Amino acid sequence: LLMKTDDFALYGQNGFIPEIDAEVLELLVRNPQQYSIKAFDTDGIKVKLFNQYRDLLALGEATKTSNEAFIKTIIPFFKFYKDLKPYVKQTRNVSRKAQSVRTALTQATEPEKLFFEDLPSALNYDLVQLNNNPQLLGQFNTDLQEAIRELRNAYEELLSKFESVINSLWNSNYVFADYKVQLRQRYQGALRQYLLLPYQKTFYDRLCSPLDDRAAWLSSVAQA
Repeated sequence: LLMKTDDFALYGQNGFIPEIDAEVLELLVRNPQQYSIKAFDTDGIKVKLFNQYRDLLALGEATKTSNEAFIKTIIPFFKFYKDLKPYVKQTRNVSRKAQSVRTALTQATEPEKLFFEDLPSALNYDLVQLNNNPQLLGQFNTDLQEAIRELRNAYEELLSKFESVINSLWNSNYVFADYKVQLRQRYQGALRQYLLLPYQKTFYDRLCSPLDDRAAWLSSVAQA
């Protein structure tokens, strides 16, 4: 395992073990039945599919799957999921394929299963199908890109819908700086603030907030 790190992968009860150290080896010796070893594929459909992921991430083509290649390839996917807004991690206002890709990333415990089973399945593919029709590899890549793009843009689309509701007050299409001015003119001077209930005062204060960050301002108003 130590000498041929890139040829074999070690799996424990919690899935893939990317780094093997003295502690891992000690546990392995004590309870070998809790571990398994898998050889990485050196050719075939898995390598071709793996290179589709690397192409998506602008990484170099791999001649075989390996421990190092798996780690370098899976980290951007996990970072992508981690950086998603809480709304995007829960919303159903995205396509089923995007939801399935999100679920695959959420439940991932080992790279091999994620890359070769979960993500293809999320997009209605399987290894047999991809092996029999290599042209589908390109379509799989396109579908995965679309799902990722949809998740990445979901929060921005939510903000845009929110803005369209605000702009419906005037049947116009004001940008952030302009509709903030319109709202202030609509309410400032027209309200007796001392008569507002606490929650109304909070809402009013956030409408008139000096925040100049569009996303932060919309979020604060929505929460109120």
